[in-house]
Amino acid sequence: MLDNTTATNQLKVLLLDDDDFSHEVISSMLQKLGIHDLHTAINGKSGLVELGKFQSPPDLLICDLIMPDMDGMDFLSALAKINYKGKIILLSGIENDVLNIAERVTKEDGLNVVGAYKKPLKLEQLRMAVE
Repeated sequence: MLDNTTATNQLKVLLLDDDDFSHEVISSMLQKLGIHDLHTAINGKSGLVELGKFQSPPDLLICDLIMPDMDGMDFLSALAKINYKGKIILLSGIENDVLNIAERVTKEDGLNVVGAYKKPLKLEQLRMAVE
């Protein structure tokens, strides 16, 4: 388990979601958990650009599945190709069955999915996934 005062405040997070409200809510929740190094993107394309700005890969990616231009699954496929090893949280407003399939496919691609949640994400779900 992470020490909230030490380990979490050093985590780097990349949040991909095309919804401004989701950015605000998740940013606030991350701050409550002591995480302040947050980068955001509105789709997979801008997520890849943000990813390139990190000196070392982010510790956690929070990725919506349904986004314009480049959706979450295409972004995650690109992550698998570069062998990303950080934690991943999948988010979506889609049906749980589809979300579960997305989680399974992502794990089969070798990615470290620590949670797949239907929106809205709850603070306790985020806390458990981060720890």
